Amino acid sequence: MKKKGIVIGLSCLIVVLLAAIGAVVFYGKSRENQAEGSSSQRGTVASETKKTEETTETDDVEGGNRTEENAVGNLSGNINNGGYVVENEEYVFYSYQGVLWRIGQDGTGKRALYEGECSSLNLWNDRIYFLLEEKKEGGDYGFYTNRTPCRIGLNGEDFETIGPTLPEDKVRVSYSEPVKYGRTAAYRGFTVCDGYIYYIGSNGRAGSYFCSADYGDRTSQKQSVVFVDNTSVYRMDPDGSNVTELIGNIGNASPQMCIDHGQLYYTISYFNYYFSPYDFTRYCRADMKTWSTTELPVESSVRDVFNSDFGANTDYVLSIQVMDGKLYASFGDSEGEFPDSRFHVYDETNRSFGEPLFEERSWNGTVAFGGKLYGSGGGREYTEDGAALTNRALTVFDTSGRQEKLLKVFDEETYGGDEWFNNLHYEINVSGGWAYYRCSGWEENGEKEELGRISLDGSRQEFFTGL
Repeated sequence: MKKKGIVIGLSCLIVVLLAAIGAVVFYGKSRENQAEGSSSQRGTVASETKKTEETTETDDVEGGNRTEENAVGNLSGNINNGGYVVENEEYVFYSYQGVLWRIGQDGTGKRALYEGECSSLNLWNDRIYFLLEEKKEGGDYGFYTNRTPCRIGLNGEDFETIGPTLPEDKVRVSYSEPVKYGRTAAYRGFTVCDGYIYYIGSNGRAGSYFCSADYGDRTSQKQSVVFVDNTSVYRMDPDGSNVTELIGNIGNASPQMCIDHGQLYYTISYFNYYFSPYDFTRYCRADMKTWSTTELPVESSVRDVFNSDFGANTDYVLSIQVMDGKLYASFGDSEGEFPDSRFHVYDETNRSFGEPLFEERSWNGTVAFGGKLYGSGGGREYTEDGAALTNRALTVFDTSGRQEKLLKVFDEETYGGDEWFNNLHYEINVSGGWAYYRCSGWEENGEKEELGRISLDGSRQEFFTGL
Protein backbone atom coordinates (compact mmCIF):
# COMPACT_ATOMS: atom_id res chain seq x y z
CA MET A 1 0.00 0.00 0.00
CA LYS A 2 1.31 3.42 -0.85
CA LYS A 3 1.48 5.86 1.99
CA LYS A 4 0.19 9.39 2.10
CA GLY A 5 2.77 12.03 2.70
CA ILE A 6 3.48 13.65 -0.60
CA VAL A 7 2.17 17.12 0.07
CA ILE A 8 3.12 20.15 -1.89
CA GLY A 9 3.03 23.46 -0.04
CA LEU A 10 1.44 26.62 -1.22
CA SER A 11 4.89 28.00 -1.81
CA CYS A 12 5.50 25.45 -4.57
CA LEU A 13 3.73 27.40 -7.30
CA ILE A 14 4.58 26.10 -10.73
CA VAL A 15 5.91 28.79 -13.06
CA VAL A 16 5.10 28.51 -16.73
CA LEU A 17 7.19 30.73 -19.03
CA LEU A 18 5.20 32.03 -21.96
CA ALA A 19 8.18 32.88 -24.15
CA ALA A 20 6.09 33.94 -27.09
CA ILE A 21 4.77 36.96 -25.24
CA GLY A 22 7.36 37.29 -22.51
CA ALA A 23 4.76 36.96 -19.76
CA VAL A 24 4.88 35.09 -16.46
CA VAL A 25 1.79 33.34 -15.11
CA PHE A 26 1.75 31.76 -11.65
CA TYR A 27 0.13 28.37 -11.15
CA GLY A 28 -3.54 28.87 -10.36
CA LYS A 29 -3.11 32.65 -10.44
CA SER A 30 -3.20 35.24 -13.19
CA ARG A 31 -1.92 38.79 -12.93
CA GLU A 32 -4.23 40.03 -15.69
CA ASN A 33 -7.36 41.94 -14.76
CA GLN A 34 -10.29 40.15 -16.39
CA ALA A 35 -13.84 41.39 -16.59
CA GLU A 36 -16.16 39.72 -14.10
CA GLY A 37 -17.35 36.32 -15.34
CA SER A 38 -15.70 36.72 -18.75
CA SER A 39 -13.76 34.29 -20.90
CA SER A 40 -10.06 35.12 -20.89
CA GLN A 41 -9.10 32.81 -23.75
CA ARG A 42 -11.37 33.69 -26.65
CA GLY A 43 -9.55 33.49 -29.97
CA THR A 44 -6.86 31.15 -28.64
CA VAL A 45 -8.48 28.13 -27.04
CA ALA A 46 -10.76 27.43 -29.99
CA SER A 47 -7.78 27.02 -32.33
CA GLU A 48 -5.89 24.60 -30.10
CA THR A 49 -5.59 20.94 -30.97
CA LYS A 50 -7.32 18.65 -28.49
CA LYS A 51 -4.70 16.86 -26.42
CA THR A 52 -4.68 13.10 -25.99
CA GLU A 53 -2.71 11.48 -23.22
CA GLU A 54 -0.83 8.28 -24.07
CA THR A 55 -2.39 5.19 -22.55
CA THR A 56 -0.34 3.66 -19.75
CA GLU A 57 0.34 -0.01 -20.37
CA THR A 58 -0.07 -2.31 -17.38
CA ASP A 59 0.38 -6.03 -16.81
CA ASP A 60 -3.00 -6.97 -15.42
CA VAL A 61 -5.49 -4.21 -16.22
CA GLU A 62 -6.76 -3.13 -19.59
CA GLY A 63 -9.58 -0.84 -20.63
CA GLY A 64 -10.97 2.13 -18.75
CA ASN A 65 -10.30 4.54 -21.60
CA ARG A 66 -12.87 7.27 -22.21
CA THR A 67 -12.09 8.55 -25.71
CA GLU A 68 -15.45 9.57 -27.15
CA GLU A 69 -15.89 13.29 -27.78
CA ASN A 70 -17.22 15.29 -24.82
CA ALA A 71 -16.59 12.32 -22.53
CA VAL A 72 -16.01 13.05 -18.86
CA GLY A 73 -14.15 11.11 -16.20
CA ASN A 74 -17.15 11.18 -13.84
CA LEU A 75 -20.65 12.65 -13.61
CA SER A 76 -21.02 16.12 -12.11
CA GLY A 77 -23.74 14.77 -9.82
CA ASN A 78 -21.31 12.18 -8.48
CA ILE A 79 -18.55 14.73 -7.96
CA ASN A 80 -21.02 16.93 -6.06
CA ASN A 81 -21.59 13.96 -3.73
CA GLY A 82 -17.94 13.21 -3.03
CA GLY A 83 -17.12 11.53 -6.35
CA TYR A 84 -16.09 8.41 -4.46
CA VAL A 85 -16.59 5.79 -7.19
CA VAL A 86 -15.64 5.18 -10.84
CA GLU A 87 -15.66 1.93 -12.76
CA ASN A 88 -14.83 0.17 -16.01
CA GLU A 89 -15.98 -3.19 -17.33
CA GLU A 90 -13.54 -5.10 -15.13
CA TYR A 91 -13.15 -3.13 -11.89
CA VAL A 92 -14.80 -0.72 -9.49
CA PHE A 93 -12.55 1.91 -7.89
CA TYR A 94 -13.84 3.56 -4.74
CA SER A 95 -12.76 5.67 -1.77
CA TYR A 96 -13.78 4.45 1.67
CA GLN A 97 -12.45 5.06 5.19
CA GLY A 98 -9.29 6.83 4.04
CA VAL A 99 -8.22 4.30 1.39
CA LEU A 100 -8.58 4.14 -2.40
CA TRP A 101 -9.71 0.59 -3.23
CA ARG A 102 -10.11 -1.57 -6.31
CA ILE A 103 -12.44 -4.56 -6.52
CA GLY A 104 -13.53 -6.75 -9.41
CA GLN A 105 -17.00 -6.32 -10.85
CA ASP A 106 -17.61 -9.89 -9.67
CA GLY A 107 -16.74 -8.91 -6.08
CA THR A 108 -13.33 -10.62 -6.01
CA GLY A 109 -9.75 -9.35 -5.84
CA LYS A 110 -10.25 -6.45 -3.43
CA ARG A 111 -7.02 -4.45 -3.28
CA ALA A 112 -5.86 -1.21 -1.66
CA LEU A 113 -4.28 1.17 -4.18
CA TYR A 114 -3.51 4.22 -2.04
CA GLU A 115 -3.86 5.34 1.57
CA GLY A 116 -5.44 8.77 1.94
CA GLU A 117 -8.80 10.56 1.85
CA CYS A 118 -9.66 10.73 -1.85
CA SER A 119 -12.51 12.58 -3.54
CA SER A 120 -13.61 13.63 -7.04
CA LEU A 121 -12.45 10.39 -8.67
CA ASN A 122 -12.19 10.55 -12.48
CA LEU A 123 -11.28 7.64 -14.75
CA TRP A 124 -9.39 8.60 -17.88
CA ASN A 125 -6.91 6.74 -20.13
CA ASP A 126 -6.19 3.95 -17.66
CA ARG A 127 -5.52 6.33 -14.79
CA ILE A 128 -7.53 7.50 -11.84
CA TYR A 129 -7.44 11.24 -11.20
CA PHE A 130 -8.51 12.41 -7.76
CA LEU A 131 -8.15 15.01 -5.02
CA LEU A 132 -6.22 14.04 -1.92
CA GLU A 133 -7.95 15.76 1.01
CA GLU A 134 -6.80 16.68 4.50
CA LYS A 135 -9.04 18.42 7.04
CA LYS A 136 -7.40 21.37 8.78
CA GLU A 137 -8.31 23.75 11.56
CA GLY A 138 -8.21 27.44 10.78
CA GLY A 139 -10.08 30.24 9.09
CA ASP A 140 -12.89 32.18 10.71
CA TYR A 141 -15.34 29.26 10.39
CA GLY A 142 -13.00 26.84 12.17
CA PHE A 143 -12.25 24.23 9.50
CA TYR A 144 -11.21 23.96 5.88
CA THR A 145 -9.78 21.28 3.56
CA ASN A 146 -6.38 21.10 1.92
CA ARG A 147 -6.64 19.57 -1.56
CA THR A 148 -3.89 18.09 -3.73
CA PRO A 149 -4.66 16.87 -7.29
CA CYS A 150 -3.18 13.42 -8.00
CA ARG A 151 -3.28 10.54 -10.43
CA ILE A 152 -2.46 6.84 -10.19
CA GLY A 153 -2.47 3.78 -12.44
CA LEU A 154 -5.24 1.21 -12.26
CA ASN A 155 -2.94 -1.23 -10.45
CA GLY A 156 -1.71 1.39 -7.96
CA GLU A 157 1.44 2.13 -9.95
CA ASP A 158 2.93 5.50 -10.97
CA PHE A 159 1.28 7.63 -8.28
CA GLU A 160 2.06 11.33 -8.71
CA THR A 161 0.79 14.69 -7.60
CA ILE A 162 -0.05 16.98 -10.52
CA GLY A 163 -0.51 20.29 -8.74
CA PRO A 164 0.14 22.19 -5.52
CA THR A 165 -1.80 21.70 -2.30
CA LEU A 166 -4.37 24.49 -1.91
CA PRO A 167 -7.05 25.31 0.71
CA GLU A 168 -10.75 24.81 -0.03
CA ASP A 169 -13.40 26.78 1.88
CA LYS A 170 -10.99 28.67 4.11
CA VAL A 171 -13.04 31.68 5.16
CA ARG A 172 -11.71 35.02 6.31
CA VAL A 173 -14.23 37.65 7.36
CA SER A 174 -13.94 40.98 9.15
CA TYR A 175 -16.97 43.10 9.98
CA SER A 176 -14.95 46.27 10.24
CA GLU A 177 -15.59 49.17 7.91
CA PRO A 178 -15.44 48.29 5.09
CA VAL A 179 -16.42 44.63 5.47
CA LYS A 180 -13.76 42.19 4.27
CA TYR A 181 -14.69 38.71 3.08
CA GLY A 182 -12.65 35.93 1.51
CA ARG A 183 -13.41 32.28 0.79
CA THR A 184 -10.87 30.11 -0.99
CA ALA A 185 -11.64 27.67 -3.80
CA ALA A 186 -9.33 24.74 -4.60
CA TYR A 187 -10.00 22.45 -7.56
CA ARG A 188 -13.76 22.77 -7.04
CA GLY A 189 -15.73 20.74 -9.60
CA PHE A 190 -12.55 18.81 -10.52
CA THR A 191 -13.51 17.08 -13.81
CA VAL A 192 -11.53 15.37 -16.57
CA CYS A 193 -13.06 16.00 -20.00
CA ASP A 194 -11.62 15.31 -23.46
CA GLY A 195 -8.07 15.06 -22.15
CA TYR A 196 -8.11 18.17 -19.95
CA ILE A 197 -8.85 18.83 -16.28
CA TYR A 198 -11.31 21.64 -15.44
CA TYR A 199 -11.90 23.22 -12.05
CA ILE A 200 -12.66 26.41 -10.11
CA GLY A 201 -9.79 27.95 -8.16
CA SER A 202 -8.82 31.16 -6.40
CA ASN A 203 -7.05 33.70 -8.61
CA GLY A 204 -5.58 36.07 -6.02
CA ARG A 205 -7.28 39.20 -7.34
CA ALA A 206 -8.60 41.78 -4.91
CA GLY A 207 -11.55 44.10 -5.39
CA SER A 208 -14.64 45.65 -3.85
CA TYR A 209 -18.34 46.05 -4.54
CA PHE A 210 -21.50 47.44 -2.97
CA CYS A 211 -24.54 45.54 -1.78
CA SER A 212 -27.73 46.93 -0.30
CA ALA A 213 -30.91 45.94 1.51
CA ASP A 214 -34.31 47.63 1.49
CA TYR A 215 -36.67 46.30 4.15
CA GLY A 216 -39.57 48.59 3.25
CA ASP A 217 -40.62 50.09 6.57
CA ARG A 218 -37.01 50.28 7.73
CA THR A 219 -34.19 52.46 6.50
CA SER A 220 -32.39 51.20 3.42
CA GLN A 221 -28.83 50.07 4.01
CA LYS A 222 -25.78 49.98 1.77
CA GLN A 223 -22.50 48.24 2.49
CA SER A 224 -19.11 48.14 0.79
CA VAL A 225 -17.47 44.69 0.71
CA VAL A 226 -13.76 44.18 0.04
CA PHE A 227 -12.43 40.81 -1.09
CA VAL A 228 -8.84 39.63 -1.38
CA ASP A 229 -9.34 36.53 -3.51
CA ASN A 230 -11.65 36.20 -6.49
CA THR A 231 -12.10 32.89 -8.34
CA SER A 232 -11.84 31.68 -11.94
CA VAL A 233 -12.47 28.60 -14.07
CA TYR A 234 -9.19 26.91 -15.01
CA ARG A 235 -8.04 24.15 -17.31
CA MET A 236 -4.84 22.13 -17.16
CA ASP A 237 -3.28 19.17 -18.95
CA PRO A 238 -3.52 15.72 -17.31
CA ASP A 239 0.04 16.03 -15.99
CA GLY A 240 -0.76 19.40 -14.36
CA SER A 241 1.03 21.52 -16.95
CA ASN A 242 -0.28 24.37 -19.12
CA VAL A 243 -2.64 25.84 -16.54
CA THR A 244 -4.97 28.23 -18.36
CA GLU A 245 -7.52 30.66 -16.97
CA LEU A 246 -10.67 30.26 -19.08
CA ILE A 247 -13.29 32.38 -17.31
CA GLY A 248 -12.13 35.07 -14.91
CA ASN A 249 -13.60 36.56 -11.76
CA ILE A 250 -16.69 34.49 -10.92
CA GLY A 251 -17.02 35.52 -7.30
CA ASN A 252 -15.74 35.51 -3.74
CA ALA A 253 -18.51 33.38 -2.18
CA SER A 254 -19.20 29.84 -3.47
CA PRO A 255 -19.28 29.56 -7.28
CA GLN A 256 -20.09 26.12 -8.73
CA MET A 257 -19.50 24.40 -12.10
CA CYS A 258 -20.37 21.32 -14.13
CA ILE A 259 -19.75 20.01 -17.66
CA ASP A 260 -22.24 18.55 -20.11
CA HIS A 261 -21.92 17.84 -23.86
CA GLY A 262 -19.40 20.52 -24.72
CA GLN A 263 -20.91 23.13 -22.40
CA LEU A 264 -19.43 24.29 -19.10
CA TYR A 265 -22.09 25.64 -16.75
CA TYR A 266 -21.06 27.83 -13.83
CA THR A 267 -22.40 30.26 -11.28
CA ILE A 268 -21.11 33.71 -10.44
CA SER A 269 -21.38 34.07 -6.67
CA TYR A 270 -20.66 37.10 -4.46
CA PHE A 271 -21.03 37.35 -0.68
CA ASN A 272 -24.29 38.91 0.52
CA TYR A 273 -23.40 40.88 3.64
CA TYR A 274 -27.05 41.05 4.73
CA PHE A 275 -28.22 37.49 4.15
CA SER A 276 -25.38 35.06 3.43
CA PRO A 277 -25.29 32.18 2.47
CA TYR A 278 -28.05 33.46 0.18
CA ASP A 279 -25.41 35.14 -1.95
CA PHE A 280 -25.72 37.23 -5.12
CA THR A 281 -25.86 34.58 -7.84
CA ARG A 282 -25.94 34.48 -11.63
CA TYR A 283 -26.05 31.40 -13.87
CA CYS A 284 -24.02 31.07 -17.06
CA ARG A 285 -22.79 28.56 -19.61
CA ALA A 286 -19.76 28.62 -21.90
CA ASP A 287 -19.19 26.85 -25.20
CA MET A 288 -16.06 24.75 -24.66
CA LYS A 289 -14.85 25.24 -28.24
CA THR A 290 -15.19 29.01 -28.60
CA TRP A 291 -15.49 29.92 -24.89
CA SER A 292 -18.26 32.36 -25.69
CA THR A 293 -20.50 32.76 -22.64
CA THR A 294 -24.27 33.07 -22.21
CA GLU A 295 -26.12 34.11 -19.07
CA LEU A 296 -29.25 32.20 -18.04
CA PRO A 297 -31.54 34.91 -16.64
CA VAL A 298 -33.25 34.39 -13.28
CA GLU A 299 -35.99 36.61 -11.90
CA SER A 300 -35.42 36.89 -8.16
CA SER A 301 -38.34 36.57 -5.75
CA VAL A 302 -36.57 38.94 -3.35
CA ARG A 303 -35.41 41.44 -5.96
CA ASP A 304 -36.97 44.32 -4.05
CA VAL A 305 -35.01 43.49 -0.89
CA PHE A 306 -31.37 42.91 -1.87
CA ASN A 307 -29.24 44.35 -4.62
CA SER A 308 -25.58 44.57 -5.55
CA ASP A 309 -23.14 45.55 -8.27
CA PHE A 310 -23.52 41.96 -9.51
CA GLY A 311 -27.31 41.85 -9.63
CA ALA A 312 -30.20 41.25 -7.25
CA ASN A 313 -30.82 37.49 -7.40
CA THR A 314 -29.84 35.69 -4.18
CA ASP A 315 -29.55 31.90 -3.89
CA TYR A 316 -27.96 29.42 -1.49
CA VAL A 317 -26.40 27.16 -4.15
CA LEU A 318 -24.85 23.89 -2.99
CA SER A 319 -24.21 22.36 -6.42
CA ILE A 320 -25.33 22.27 -10.07
CA GLN A 321 -25.56 19.54 -12.73
CA VAL A 322 -27.06 19.12 -16.19
CA MET A 323 -29.02 16.26 -17.77
CA ASP A 324 -30.64 16.26 -21.22
CA GLY A 325 -29.89 19.95 -21.60
CA LYS A 326 -31.67 20.91 -18.36
CA LEU A 327 -29.87 22.67 -15.52
CA TYR A 328 -30.56 21.29 -12.03
CA ALA A 329 -29.50 23.01 -8.81
CA SER A 330 -29.36 21.92 -5.18
CA PHE A 331 -30.32 24.83 -2.95
CA GLY A 332 -29.78 25.07 0.79
CA ASP A 333 -32.77 26.00 2.93
CA SER A 334 -31.65 27.30 6.30
CA GLU A 335 -35.16 28.51 7.20
CA GLY A 336 -36.88 25.12 7.22
CA GLU A 337 -37.53 22.82 10.15
CA PHE A 338 -33.91 21.70 9.79
CA PRO A 339 -31.12 22.65 7.36
CA ASP A 340 -31.51 20.76 4.12
CA SER A 341 -31.01 20.65 0.38
CA ARG A 342 -33.86 21.20 -2.09
CA PHE A 343 -33.58 20.09 -5.73
CA HIS A 344 -34.81 22.39 -8.53
CA VAL A 345 -34.75 22.53 -12.34
CA TYR A 346 -34.25 25.73 -14.34
CA ASP A 347 -37.29 26.93 -16.30
CA GLU A 348 -36.00 29.13 -19.10
CA THR A 349 -39.48 30.31 -20.08
CA ASN A 350 -40.30 31.63 -16.61
CA ARG A 351 -36.69 32.59 -15.81
CA SER A 352 -36.78 30.74 -12.52
CA PHE A 353 -35.95 27.48 -10.76
CA GLY A 354 -39.53 27.03 -9.60
CA GLU A 355 -40.67 24.92 -6.68
CA PRO A 356 -38.62 22.02 -5.23
CA LEU A 357 -39.04 18.80 -7.20
CA PHE A 358 -39.15 16.56 -4.12
CA GLU A 359 -41.34 16.64 -1.04
CA GLU A 360 -38.47 15.29 1.07
CA ARG A 361 -36.08 17.59 2.91
CA SER A 362 -32.58 16.19 3.17
CA TRP A 363 -28.90 17.10 3.11
CA ASN A 364 -28.24 14.09 0.85
CA GLY A 365 -27.44 15.22 -2.69
CA THR A 366 -29.29 14.05 -5.80
CA VAL A 367 -27.71 12.63 -8.98
CA ALA A 368 -29.25 13.15 -12.43
CA PHE A 369 -28.47 10.20 -14.71
CA GLY A 370 -30.05 8.49 -17.71
CA GLY A 371 -33.24 10.53 -17.64
CA LYS A 372 -33.88 9.77 -13.95
CA LEU A 373 -33.13 11.45 -10.63
CA TYR A 374 -31.56 9.43 -7.81
CA GLY A 375 -32.09 10.92 -4.37
CA SER A 376 -33.55 10.50 -0.88
CA GLY A 377 -37.25 9.75 -0.53
CA GLY A 378 -39.58 7.17 0.88
CA GLY A 379 -42.57 9.18 1.97
CA ARG A 380 -43.16 11.55 4.85
CA GLU A 381 -44.61 10.23 8.11
CA TYR A 382 -44.65 11.44 11.69
CA THR A 383 -44.37 9.66 14.99
CA GLU A 384 -46.63 10.47 17.93
CA ASP A 385 -44.09 12.96 19.27
CA GLY A 386 -43.96 14.76 15.92
CA ALA A 387 -40.55 13.60 14.71
CA ALA A 388 -40.34 13.42 10.93
CA LEU A 389 -39.57 9.99 9.48
CA THR A 390 -37.84 11.16 6.36
CA ASN A 391 -34.91 10.48 4.07
CA ARG A 392 -34.85 6.73 4.77
CA ALA A 393 -34.85 5.41 1.20
CA LEU A 394 -32.60 5.67 -1.83
CA THR A 395 -35.22 6.50 -4.43
CA VAL A 396 -35.60 6.76 -8.21
CA PHE A 397 -37.63 9.80 -9.32
CA ASP A 398 -38.74 10.93 -12.74
CA THR A 399 -37.78 14.44 -13.85
CA SER A 400 -41.00 15.88 -12.42
CA GLY A 401 -40.06 14.64 -8.95
CA ARG A 402 -42.52 11.74 -8.85
CA GLN A 403 -41.26 8.67 -6.99
CA GLU A 404 -40.91 5.67 -9.28
CA LYS A 405 -39.05 3.12 -7.18
CA LEU A 406 -37.47 2.64 -3.76
CA LEU A 407 -34.08 1.01 -4.34
CA LYS A 408 -33.11 0.63 -0.68
CA VAL A 409 -34.79 1.45 2.61
CA PHE A 410 -32.34 2.19 5.44
CA ASP A 411 -34.11 0.83 8.51
CA GLU A 412 -33.44 2.58 11.79
CA GLU A 413 -32.40 -0.51 13.73
CA THR A 414 -29.58 -1.37 11.31
CA TYR A 415 -28.43 2.04 10.10
CA GLY A 416 -29.23 4.41 12.97
CA GLY A 417 -29.89 8.04 12.25
CA ASP A 418 -30.72 11.35 13.85
CA GLU A 419 -32.55 10.86 17.16
CA TRP A 420 -35.18 13.52 16.50
CA PHE A 421 -35.68 13.71 12.74
CA ASN A 422 -34.56 10.12 12.07
CA ASN A 423 -32.38 11.55 9.32
CA LEU A 424 -29.61 9.41 7.80
CA HIS A 425 -26.58 10.83 6.01
CA TYR A 426 -25.43 8.99 2.90
CA GLU A 427 -23.85 9.98 -0.41
CA ILE A 428 -25.26 8.76 -3.72
CA ASN A 429 -23.18 8.06 -6.83
CA VAL A 430 -24.47 6.47 -10.04
CA SER A 431 -22.25 4.63 -12.51
CA GLY A 432 -22.96 2.07 -15.20
CA GLY A 433 -26.00 0.10 -14.15
CA TRP A 434 -25.62 0.76 -10.42
CA ALA A 435 -26.63 3.26 -7.76
CA TYR A 436 -23.94 3.43 -5.06
CA TYR A 437 -24.39 4.65 -1.51
CA ARG A 438 -21.82 5.49 1.17
CA CYS A 439 -23.14 5.87 4.71
CA SER A 440 -21.14 8.39 6.71
CA GLY A 441 -21.31 6.69 10.10
CA TRP A 442 -21.79 9.87 12.13
CA GLU A 443 -21.10 8.73 15.69
CA GLU A 444 -23.33 11.30 17.35
CA ASN A 445 -26.31 9.87 15.44
CA GLY A 446 -25.31 6.25 15.93
CA GLU A 447 -25.06 5.83 12.16
CA LYS A 448 -23.65 2.75 10.49
CA GLU A 449 -20.71 2.95 8.09
CA GLU A 450 -21.29 1.06 4.88
CA LEU A 451 -20.65 1.20 1.14
CA GLY A 452 -22.76 -0.80 -1.27
CA ARG A 453 -24.60 -0.69 -4.57
CA ILE A 454 -28.01 -1.56 -5.97
CA SER A 455 -28.77 -2.30 -9.62
CA LEU A 456 -30.83 0.46 -11.19
CA ASP A 457 -33.78 -1.90 -11.65
CA GLY A 458 -33.60 -2.79 -7.94
CA SER A 459 -33.10 -6.50 -8.53
CA ARG A 460 -29.60 -6.87 -7.03
CA GLN A 461 -27.75 -5.49 -4.02
CA GLU A 462 -24.05 -5.89 -3.24
CA PHE A 463 -21.95 -4.80 -0.26
CA PHE A 464 -18.36 -3.68 -0.71
CA THR A 465 -17.71 -3.06 2.96
CA GLY A 466 -19.54 -2.44 6.21
CA LEU A 467 -21.21 -5.74 7.01
